[in-house]
Parts: sequence; C-alpha cells; structure tokens
Amino acid sequence: MKGLAKFFLQNRALSWLLLVLILGGGIFSYYNMGKLEDAPFTIKQAVVTTSYPGASPMEVQQQVTDVLEEAIQSLGELYYLKTDNRTGLSKITVYVKKEIRADEMQQLWDKLRRKVGDVQSRLPAGAGPSVVNDDFGDVLGVFYGLSSETHTYRELEDQAKRIKNELLNVKDVAKVELFGVQSRTIDITVNPALLSCTGVTMADIASAFERQNKVVDAGGLETSSHRLRVEASGSFSSLEELENLTVVSRQGEYFRLGEIADISESYVRPARNLMKVGNVPAVGIAISTVSDGNVVEMAELVANRVSDLREEMPDGYNLDIIYDQGHESAVANEGFVWNLILSVLTVVAVLLFFIGFKNGILIGSGLIFSIFGTLIYMQFSGIALQRMSLAAIIIAMGMLVDNAIVVYDAALVNMQRGMRKRKAILDAVSGTSMPLLGATLIAVLTFLPVYLSPHITGEILSSQFIVIAVSLLLSWVLAITQNVFFVQEFVRRPRPDELKGELFSGRAYDLFRQALRWTIQRRYVVLGAMVLLLVIAGWGFRFIPQQFMPLLNKQYFSVDVWLPEGTRIEESDRQMTEMTAYLNSLEGVKKVSSFVGQTPPRYYLANAAYGPQPNYAQCLVEADTPEKSRELQAMLYDRLPAMFPDALVRVNSFEINSIPQALIEARFCGDDPEVLDSLTNLALEIMRKNPKVLNARNEWGSMALMIKADYDPVKAGRLNVGRHDMMNAVKAVNDGTAVGVYRDRDKKVPVLLHTDVKGSWDMESVEDLPIWNGRNSAPLGQVANGIGLAWEYPLVRTYDRKLSMAAQCDVKRGHTMKEVHSEIREEIERIRLPEGYTFFWDSQYREKVKAYNQDIKSAGYAVSIRQEAEKSAKADFLPSLSGNANASYTGNPLELYRELPSIETPLYFQGRDTKYGASVTLLQPVYSGGALKAGLEKSRKEKESALYEEKRVTNDVLYQADQYYWNKVACEEMVEVAAGFKESVAALVEVVRYRVEEEYTDRNDLLMAEVKLNDAEFRLEQARNEAEVARLSMNSFSGEASDKVIQTDSLVVPLTEVQVYEQTLETAMAHRPELRIAANQVAIQQSAARIANSRYLPKLSVGVDGSYSSPGYDFNSDLDPNYRVYAKLSVPIFEWGKRKNTRRIGKLDVNRALENQSKVADGVRLEVETAYYTYTQAVRQVCLTESSLAKAATSEQLAMDKYKEGSISIVEVLNAQMYHQEAELNHIRSKLRAQLAKSSLERAAGRLGEY
Repeated sequence: MKGLAKFFLQNRALSWLLLVLILGGGIFSYYNMGKLEDAPFTIKQAVVTTSYPGASPMEVQQQVTDVLEEAIQSLGELYYLKTDNRTGLSKITVYVKKEIRADEMQQLWDKLRRKVGDVQSRLPAGAGPSVVNDDFGDVLGVFYGLSSETHTYRELEDQAKRIKNELLNVKDVAKVELFGVQSRTIDITVNPALLSCTGVTMADIASAFERQNKVVDAGGLETSSHRLRVEASGSFSSLEELENLTVVSRQGEYFRLGEIADISESYVRPARNLMKVGNVPAVGIAISTVSDGNVVEMAELVANRVSDLREEMPDGYNLDIIYDQGHESAVANEGFVWNLILSVLTVVAVLLFFIGFKNGILIGSGLIFSIFGTLIYMQFSGIALQRMSLAAIIIAMGMLVDNAIVVYDAALVNMQRGMRKRKAILDAVSGTSMPLLGATLIAVLTFLPVYLSPHITGEILSSQFIVIAVSLLLSWVLAITQNVFFVQEFVRRPRPDELKGELFSGRAYDLFRQALRWTIQRRYVVLGAMVLLLVIAGWGFRFIPQQFMPLLNKQYFSVDVWLPEGTRIEESDRQMTEMTAYLNSLEGVKKVSSFVGQTPPRYYLANAAYGPQPNYAQCLVEADTPEKSRELQAMLYDRLPAMFPDALVRVNSFEINSIPQALIEARFCGDDPEVLDSLTNLALEIMRKNPKVLNARNEWGSMALMIKADYDPVKAGRLNVGRHDMMNAVKAVNDGTAVGVYRDRDKKVPVLLHTDVKGSWDMESVEDLPIWNGRNSAPLGQVANGIGLAWEYPLVRTYDRKLSMAAQCDVKRGHTMKEVHSEIREEIERIRLPEGYTFFWDSQYREKVKAYNQDIKSAGYAVSIRQEAEKSAKADFLPSLSGNANASYTGNPLELYRELPSIETPLYFQGRDTKYGASVTLLQPVYSGGALKAGLEKSRKEKESALYEEKRVTNDVLYQADQYYWNKVACEEMVEVAAGFKESVAALVEVVRYRVEEEYTDRNDLLMAEVKLNDAEFRLEQARNEAEVARLSMNSFSGEASDKVIQTDSLVVPLTEVQVYEQTLETAMAHRPELRIAANQVAIQQSAARIANSRYLPKLSVGVDGSYSSPGYDFNSDLDPNYRVYAKLSVPIFEWGKRKNTRRIGKLDVNRALENQSKVADGVRLEVETAYYTYTQAVRQVCLTESSLAKAATSEQLAMDKYKEGSISIVEVLNAQMYHQEAELNHIRSKLRAQLAKSSLERAAGRLGEY
C-alpha cells in the first residue's frame, strides 16, 4: 500500500489525469445510466389460463384444470400450485421455489409452456388454447388512457392502434400494449318461429357462412413459361355482403341471410375487462422500455411524441397520462440527488467546523471522488439509479470520509513531529492502511447477509449492498492515493517554530481524557448500564411496528374491490361508476381511473395482478399532493366499505413489496366442497370474533344462483330435439352461438347467432323458451324434466391438486399479522376435521422434527468436522512455519582453570548459569509421493460421505416421525371407535331394558348387556390412555412441550393407489444415500492405499532455518546467530518387504469396499422390493377391511332389528356389535399399516428426506 501511495506522489501529472477522469466519468455516467423508480425484482410465478365456455366451475376443475395440473406437477422447480375455476375459465397460478435465481426464470417458463402444450390434445372439445403469462416483472414506463364520450369502442381501438404504431418508433420503446379493448363480434339475430317456418337450421347458416368465407387454395394455371396463381375473392368485408349470403334450407329453398335474420356489429358479452378515465370509456396504452433503457429519457421522448399526436387526433379524443414512471423516477431521483448533495454539504460542514476550512475541503473532496467513482461502476455494471442504489450512497456517506480523516490526520501528526512531508505521508499510509482496510471490510460484510438472501429480500437489496461495498472500498483506495496526494499538493509542512511541543492538548482533549478516565474507573457500572440499555432496547423492539418495506410518499393510491362471486361485469362496472363519481367529488382528488374485470398492465412494480374475474375492479386515484393522498386514504379506509357493504374494499398505499395476498389464511383440503364450506365457516366465526380482524371472508365467495334444466331424452326424443339443440338454443339467448368467422383485414371477428327473445325473464318465460332443431320447435319445459333454481359455487380452488378452501382475513391498521395470528391460531387449530381432510397454515410436523432431532444435529456436526478436515488437507500443500525456544539454568556453574606453558596468564573458563536459544523453520513440501493429493481426495470423499450420512439419518428420523405421527392419529381414531362402540352398546342396553320391562325377554339379557357396557367403557378408557401416550411420544420426538397440542389429521388417510415399481427402484438407485456412501468408501480406500504406499516413495522438501542461541562458554560473544537454506530428499531403500505388504493391504481394502458396495446395492434392491410388496399388500388390505366394515355395519343393524322383533338372542346382537367394532379397528390398523408401508417405501427410495 505504501508503494501505491508513493506512485501517486511521484507521478503528479498522471494523478491529476486520473482524478479528472473520475470526475468526468462520474458526470457522464450519471446522465447516461438507467434511471428507475424502484429496484427491480423478479415475481416468481406464472398464470396459465384456459377458457372452456359453458362449463361449470366443477367441470372446469375436473376436465381442464386437473389435466393441466398433472402435467405442470412434474416440474422439478415447482413450489406449489393454486387454481381458480370459474364458469368457463380455468386459472392456474404456478409458484416456483424461492431459491431459483432470476436469470433461470425464462428457461423455466419455456419448460412450463412445453409442459402445457404437450397436454392440449387431452383437453375436452370446446376448450380454448391454454395461455401462459409470466410477464409479471415487466413494469411499464408510461401508461396513457385514450378516452372519448362521442366515439365507439371500435373507433377508440383504431385510434389507439395508430398511436401504438407511432410510439413503437420512439427510441428505447420495447413494447406497447393495449388494455380495455373490446372484442368485436358480428351478431346474427334470428326469430325461432321464423326459422321453424323456413326450415333453416343453425347448422345451415353455419355451413353457408363457412363455404363463403373460407380461404381455399385454388391452385394455378400454367402457360408456356409461367405459372399463374388463381385467387377467388369473396371474403366478407361489409355487413351488406353478409346480408346477401345465400342460405339453403334442407328442403332446398334459397334465402338471403338478411331475409331471415338481423345482422349488426357488436362486442363480446360479457366483456373481459373495461377501463374508464373519470367515468369516460377508455382504452389503455401501456408503454415499456427496453431492459437497459433510461425510463426517464424514454418517457420524455414519448411525451414529446404524444403532444404531436394530440394535435393530429380528430376531435372528441382525450389522451391522458394515467401513470408516468419516467416522471416518478425523475422526481424520486431528483429528491434523492438533492438529499445526496445535502448530505455531502452536511459532512463537509462538520469537517470544516472541527478541522478547519482547508482541511475540511481537502478531505471532503474525497467524498466527491468516491461518489463519482461509484457512479462509474454502476454505469458499467448495469445498476440503475433507483431508490435502493441512491439510498446506499447516502447510507455510506458518513463512512466514506472515515478513511480519509484517519490517513490525513496521521500525516499531519507526523509532520507536527518534525518529519519531512513525503516521509510523514508514507509513514501515515503504512501505519494506517491495513487497519483501515480491515475496518472497511467489516463495514462491507455487515450488509452481506442481506445480499446473500435467496429470496426477494436479496434481489431487492442487492444493488444496495453492491453500491455500499464499492463506495467504501473506493473510499479506502482514494484515502491512500488521492487524499495523500492532496496533502502533498496543498498542505504546507510546519516550520520549526510552528511545531507543537505537545500534541493532542487543549480543553476538548482534557475533557475527553477525564471522561475516559471516569469510564475506566467505573467500568462495571458502565458495563451494567450498557447491558441494561440492551435489554430495554430488546424489550422495546417488540412494540415497534414491523414492515419489510416502508410506504412510499406518493400522490397515488389504489382501491381494490371484490363484489360477490357471480356478479356480472356490468354490475361491477355500475358500482365502480358510483365509486369513481364519489372519489372525483372529493377535495384534493386530481384524477380517477377505473379498471373492471382485470388489473391493467403493471404500471407499478408492486401492483398485484388479479383477474380475469367479472366481480373484481380497481380504482387508481391521483391526489394533488402526497400529503393529501395519505389524508384521503385514512378517510376512505372506513368510509368506502360502509358505502359499498356488499363488496370487499381494500385501500392500498404504494409500497415496495411482492404480490400481496390475504394476510392470514386458514386453509382446508378435502374432497367435498360442502364439508370444506362448513369447516371454513367455523374458522371465519373465530376470525370475526377478534376485533383486530378485517374483511374475514371465504375465498370461494358466497353460493350463486343458477337455473338447472335436466334434459329428458324421452320427451325430447319424440320431438327429435337433442341435448346439443337444447344447449345451443339456451346459449343463443344471451351469449350467442358461434357459427363462423368474419375476416376484417388481418383480424378474425367471430360471428354469433342470437335468438330474438323479448321481455324480462322469470321461471315461466324460461320454461317457454323455444327450442328448435330446424324442423321442430318446442318450449324448453317440454324437453326438460323439471326446471328450477339451484345453488353452485361460482369459484372452485385447488391447492396442489386437492380441493382447497380457505378462511381469509386482513388485519386492521395498528396491528400486526403476527399479533392477530397468535390470538386466533389455537382456537382454529382445535376444529375437528372429518376423515380425509387436512388443515394447514404453519410449518409441518416433519419440519419441527428435523429442527429438533439430536441425531440429525449430530450428523450435521459430522459434516462440519469433515469440512474442517478438508480445509486441513488443503493446508498441507502450503508452507509450514514452526518455532522452537529453550532456556536452562545451572545452579553451580562450572569453572575450569588451565595453565599452559606457552601462555603466561592461565586460561580461565567460566560456565554460564543461564542458557537460552530460539529457532524458526519454514518448510515447503515439493513432492510427498502423492500423499498430499491422496489425502485431499480422501478428505473430500469423507466430507461427501458425511453429507450423505446426514441425508440417511434424516431419512430414518423422518420415517420414525411418520410412525409417531400416524400412530397418534390411529390411536385418536380408535378412541372414536371405542366411543361409538360404547354408544352402540348403551343403545342396546336401553332396548333390552325396555324389553325386560315389557316382559318380552329375560332379565339375564339385561345383565349381559350391562356387562358388555362396562367392558365398552373400559375399552374406551384404555383407548384414551393409549392415545395420550401416543400424543406424548410424538411431542417428545418433535421437541414440543408435553402440554402442547400438535395439529394432525383427524383420521388415518386411506391409501388406494400404488405407484409404478420400476420408477420407485430407479429413484432408489439414484437417491439412496447408502449407495453414495458405499461408492465414496471405495474412493476413500483407494486414497488411503495411495497414502500408505507414499511412505515408500521419495520425498522432497525445501526449507529455511534461522536460530539464535546463547553459548555455554563465553568465547566470542553472548549471542550467536545462524541461518541456513536447504533442500531435503528422502528415499526409502529397504523396508524388509513392508512396501509389498502395504500395497496388498491397500488392494484388499479396496476389494472389500467394492464387495460392500455390491452388498449395499443388493440390500437396497431387496429393501425396495420388500417395501413395495408390503405397500401393495397393505393397500389391498385397506380395500378388504373397508368392504368388511360396510358388511359388519349392515350386520349389526340387521341383528338389532331382528332382536327387536324377538327372532334372535342378545348374544347374537352382542357378537354383531363386537364384529363391527373389530372391523372398524381392523380398518384403522390396515390404514395405519398402509401409511407406514408408504413411508417405508419412500424411505427405501431415498425420497422421504426430500419432502
């Protein structure tokens, strides 16, 4: 680091050039980088919609949704599925696993489209093509509304298309989408009586239309040198041509279509969606920018082009901005930029106050260079200017000057001590650079957990972490380069008379020293106060409202409205007209736009997507100011629900969040919608009792009325009217029956045949509805076996392919979801569930077991140990440094005296009483005979084996968890059987008592029945004890308190299906951890053999030694240094045959591991075969015991009836009751065995730990 600083100090011109480039590059980057309102994130869901006209919600679910779900379920990345099944429409929402990265999503959606496309042939006739919509992350740049009170929808559409084509030519515009366009139709209205008179059928009209309007290849004619294509014109291009269409009846008579029908242009009813701007019909024009475009610049270019288009448009059109993200981004960024400038000025002002004007300016300049350098990085890495990235710069603002202050101050202190300027600067850099780097890295790592989050948190806040990290690291680099360069250029070294005798003196420093001294003297008091403050802070944290992202200060807010299921879109539009009129009348409301039937294209990233559903609507309200917006929201929060009591109204503030769902959902799954409805109503009653709950509702909505007409084949057959004729005639009244396609240039407009029926509808008029087949006409009442009103569910939902109904509720303002959930959870979980029904909203039992079990934790520790061992094996490749020190003391030092003839003075030696020494050795292995490489491979395989062992342990533990779980469920079900048996015997006792009193039977019968009743009570008590023991065992195994009730199934779910054996075996051979462990054991033994053999191979290492010692006798000096550099080669020559023996041992160990691998594979196959056989037998036993149970119940009822008649004895009745109870217990035991056999099979296949 000192060299880098020295380079900057010595190369003044280059330093100035680099700083100018940073300033210029920062300015250039700011004006050219992408600008967005909010940080983008990926919405990891897709919607698959399929139309099935005329089908009920249940028919849609069974014939369309279930087929598609089966195909989608095979996606490995799938998290779960939710479906909405409405009349004529299937909607499947696909949620993928949260850990799937954003860059993998498009490939996943392509795979989803292939899955959906592969099953299109299996959908029923009449079902439309499935459409996969994954475009949830495409946020519009600008959303315009084209409205008109004087023009038709077709004219609006044509004008909107002209605007769309113009805007597609604007720079950076990627896509222009139209919303609220009404699909055109050609309506042919016929009179059934007239059709009957003419003998013309609907099929005749459709056939004539198809023949005339069909595009057919007419081939060509050949000349001597050319081939001329023949084209026959005649496709319909006007309504007049349609009226002249010739229709031939079955009697051969010719009619013009205009003679027997009225032809007009209309729109599809019911509409898919509607849009209005201030209660004026409108078409939305949604414009999105390219992925790396500048939305601010694009919005300005679009606005300029729109201003030109407004002048060119005919009168009567209004083109208004609904939402301009470019403007919002510009305002937000401008606000943040001003905050940024204010922050910079604040920091510089503080510096000026404390360290002087000149020093403050020089240090503050580093702040500017850090920010501009960060902008350059953001430009090249594609990070746009948005709330998160700009907030990151502001967050880092206070830390950016820390490095510069420390280095700058150290240089000044060194110069005050008399050092020359450059030496003072370089010493300051060398003394502070590494500690500052460590502090900077610690500050950066503080934000790392947010960045590493695999969920939406990490995606939204990733730019924040990157910007903070880059800016802080850049501030450190600039502190030791630009900062010290400015010290050299602009700071004068003090003259000798200006040097201070004592540094850090003055009143402020004295006060600081006194405070520090007081703190150190009372350190325990200070420590206690800090701990107390920490406890108070932790306690107070509970009362702070918690929210992932704050609400934004915007002048916009939205109102979502859900009317009762089954509401027509026309009624939804009417109520939205009333709401819009009321909102427009409020002071401070600038503009109100409404969307009925479906949410518009995503004009704001966190705007939830709903629909298509005719009972849904949304209002987007623009207020004058953000303050007025908040005031209106607070007022409308209670007022709108009161004004529209039949609707669910939700006032939404703008916030950065993922798609919002109902805050709390208590979900039930099962087979019967009526049972699900009763369970959901119980949960809703509990929710509504809580005063903090808002909008408690059933997600399926309320039951809707329907007209049910049962087709009578006998009555209809006499008139030659088929069911198809009846349904077409009914459909033609309102919806219309498609008979062909009208080609309008490049568009296909459907032609619908309608029946001209006048007047309002009641049951009598429905019965009189004429049904015709071209020859005969009859009222609907004559071909149907009863016509009446019925109820149906307008919405049917499934969850992971099971019928699912949820009790949903929001939380009132001022309260949290966690608070309300904790208050209602226990009571809802106590709802008793019928057999085959489940409930959930929390983590499942298996997850609790995995989090608590000690064996799984121990296996996890083993994995950690092996990971450390792998690190140790890698470290063996690196140089090793060792040190040695010694010291000794001699109590009686040795003295030698020797007289030599040649020396006049005798030679005198005196031993030292203290001796000491030290040495340091640096050793680098060069070749170890392959031992180091083999050791690393061995440690890696051991780590893999530890991971697979953890999976094996988890597999076994979850199997035990299933045993505890289903045993507890079975015991509770047996309690119900014992209680039922007791009630049955008690009923028998009453019958016998009556017969004894009437002297129909002997008193001995009563005694026998009472004895059996006591026995039944004993059995009930015994069953309850066993159930309690099972509950305690399950609680203990999962780590729950003994008094806590864990929610489980109420009955053991019967299993009746068996999966394919080949797939199970294939899965087992691919997933069983024991097989992986055995394979790794072979590799471990091979590595161990190489390690053992390396002892007999040459070894080479190089090293450096350094030592100091105090010699025992004082010949030259008291301290003797020694150094040496060496290379060491060790070659084993003769080991008495040990090398050969070691190799043989290694081969034998490898062979033993291979045999063990084969044994494990055979064992896995046998285990799978055994588990599969046990499972199939258990499933068969479930079916057998179920049959026996039905027969035993019938036998008991017959026995009781015969006993009342006096034809059999009491013994036979008691035996029948015992057989019935035994049949019930056997059925429970068989279901329990089947569940455990299934878990055993999943365990054998290695899949249990994956669920």
